Amino acid sequence: MIKLDSLSRWNRLEKGAVLTLPGDAERRIRLNVNSPGIARLFLVTGDGEPVFLAAPERRDVVEFAHGGNVSITTEDNDVFVYTAENEPTFSIIENAEVFTQIAERAARNPDMEHLLYLQQINMERRFAQLANDMESRTRDAYDAGKATVVKSDAPGAAANSPLELEPEQDSDDLPPGNTPE
Repeated sequence: MIKLDSLSRWNRLEKGAVLTLPGDAERRIRLNVNSPGIARLFLVTGDGEPVFLAAPERRDVVEFAHGGNVSITTEDNDVFVYTAENEPTFSIIENAEVFTQIAERAARNPDMEHLLYLQQINMERRFAQLANDMESRTRDAYDAGKATVVKSDAPGAAANSPLELEPEQDSDDLPPGNTPE
């Protein structure tokens, strides 16, 4: 299948005619070429001398990078080229309606500002109180877990005798030179 898209966008490149693609910076140029046979394409240099570019056969794509104005010619008949370089890249809209007006912020009532301030202070106080409660609960749970009584029915243990686990000792409580095992 040969896909040509819109036929109105294809430009006929006559034998000896020059297709000029204006530009400043180096860019990637993509030429779609359609011809009944081999189409020899030449890049025309600044002094007008043609330099061989490519020889695509039938429907093919030639892609290259070049800076500045690019002029292309051919020595064959019935060569059609299509490139996005000729496509418009922007459009001008006259009398455009603008929907992005920034609205001015209306001044608030000073009493409302004071109430919002008091509400924020109260919320910060509640958050601080919650943080203190959580810290004390965590500390109490940690301290409660240090000494635990465990009853065991395991073989070798006295029946229903409580085993007291030693609380963990901090290394600060040990005499120098001793380390916990």
